[in-house]
Amino acid sequence: MVRSTSEQSIVQRASCVGIRAACGAVLLATALPAALSAQGDRPQTHTVKAGDTLWGLARQYLGDPFLWPEIYRRNTQVVEDPHWIYPGEVLRLAGGDAVASVPATDTPAPSAEPAAPPRALPAPSAMSVRPVADSADMSPLFSQSERASLMRETLRAYSDQPYRPLRRSEFYSSGFLTEGKDLPFGRLAARVTPPQIQAVSTRVSATMYTDIVVAPPAGASYQVGDSLLIAMLGPDLRGSGRIVHPTGLARVTDISNGLTVASIVAVYGPIRSEQYMLPAERFSDAGSV
Repeated sequence: MVRSTSEQSIVQRASCVGIRAACGAVLLATALPAALSAQGDRPQTHTVKAGDTLWGLARQYLGDPFLWPEIYRRNTQVVEDPHWIYPGEVLRLAGGDAVASVPATDTPAPSAEPAAPPRALPAPSAMSVRPVADSADMSPLFSQSERASLMRETLRAYSDQPYRPLRRSEFYSSGFLTEGKDLPFGRLAARVTPPQIQAVSTRVSATMYTDIVVAPPAGASYQVGDSLLIAMLGPDLRGSGRIVHPTGLARVTDISNGLTVASIVAVYGPIRSEQYMLPAERFSDAGSV
């Protein structure tokens, strides 16, 4: 019997589909044990060494650096900031609740047991209702005269504020002119950075209670307890000198190994390295008027 051309084409296509399905089944059967073996060979924990990052650990153990949030999620009790991990920390790479393998046999269905007959509920008992006492005291907490007295005291606390001609913060934050004088300017050298944190830039603005390294002017020195005014220098005004813009106030806390360390106690503007330091004048409180 001679088959037509269309019948031969259908037979050839069916043969190709069968061959492809058989090849796919063979590849799946060989790839699945390899994947399970690779997953089993991965360690459960990793001890951080110098130079390790979550990005690198995700690439090493998970095969994709963009999966670093998965490692961070499992170790939030150890890693406070995902950008900083420290040598000696032990990180979990796999959760304890993960399924180790697929069971070889299916779980048998539970045997059918006869349902227990519904238990009869007891009849509800009559609820006792307690009458509300009519002798409740509904009088206000404060009388009208007492409320008026409290209001007057509150208003008096706002209206009787003592007036001060000049406050301490206003005194130190106000700008001034050098008036052509050669003032003893020191320099803000750098911000003190903890040794376990790598400094990205020395130009980062400092904040309250930040420790800074200061350099006194040539031939001078600072002592522990000295108050220093941190300032920027503005343009030179002809005949009046340069404008001094205070940005903060610091107090010397330590002098060791040739370095003078001060702590910032007041902030009036952005504080950055290479700004100028000047011994702060003593503030005399004029009292209240």
